[in-house]
Amino acid sequence: MDNYSKKLAHILPTLLAITFGTVIVFVLLRLLLELGLHVSTIKDEVWHKGIPFFAPWIPVMIWLRPRLRVLTFDAFEDRQRSALLVTSGATILIATMMSQQYLTTATGALTEVKRVGDIEAMPPARYYHIERFAVNSALQGFASTLREYGKRNEKLMMDLYFVCPMVDESAKEQIPKVWYGVHFHKEISNRLTAAQTEREYQSFRNRCEYEMLGYQYTTVDHMERVTASDKLEQYREAVKRSMYVAASDSVILEPIREKYEARNGNKLAWVFGSIAIGLAIFLILLIWADYKQPG
Repeated sequence: MDNYSKKLAHILPTLLAITFGTVIVFVLLRLLLELGLHVSTIKDEVWHKGIPFFAPWIPVMIWLRPRLRVLTFDAFEDRQRSALLVTSGATILIATMMSQQYLTTATGALTEVKRVGDIEAMPPARYYHIERFAVNSALQGFASTLREYGKRNEKLMMDLYFVCPMVDESAKEQIPKVWYGVHFHKEISNRLTAAQTEREYQSFRNRCEYEMLGYQYTTVDHMERVTASDKLEQYREAVKRSMYVAASDSVILEPIREKYEARNGNKLAWVFGSIAIGLAIFLILLIWADYKQPG
């Protein structure tokens, strides 16, 4: 037990510092760029996945790895030390990811507008409650993507994007700038034959198109603006296919049926929960390591 206390005293402060430090640094960086400097061109995927995937490993390798040199193991020393590094990195990764997702929803204020045309004249917001709007489903646009993913590309993701212009009485004769977006997603095995994959895709597309025929556009609590992301690019591609016009400035709104107050879900709890779970696993792994006095 005395050796375990020494291990904790030598390693735990550094682990806690880089864990909370990494999460806080990237939260503050995003607040500075998006809320302070209004730099909003960085895609959501970068904040939610890209940065969290790469962020942990630099502090882990620079500051935590040297602290683990006081540990010795009876067997498989490299593997057991690597397990400690991977556990700490994964903990920071998940906590950073969840904190960025929480920041996305928590900082989004709800803007009240009376009609769709008001949105174009206002500064961009993430959430809107629109008092009156209609959707012109006759001008529906469509785009789709197929993407492989997984360690060995064993899965195939199918994404379908439908858009329809949102209109009001004052904008009937104008080229619509605000569009209603609906996204469908399905995953299948990437080990299917080309014919099987095509059948799966056509079945999925037919089901989504049928659902769009009876879609309840106005049954929403509020709308969420799609910010810079791969999703936004696909929606804008669907806009171009609908009207054959430049769509680079199109505003895409997605329906949200849950209450605005529920937008954060359990994201904040998962930030601290992931840290607690990761630290618990790290501390358990530390039991099997011996301690040598640093020279």
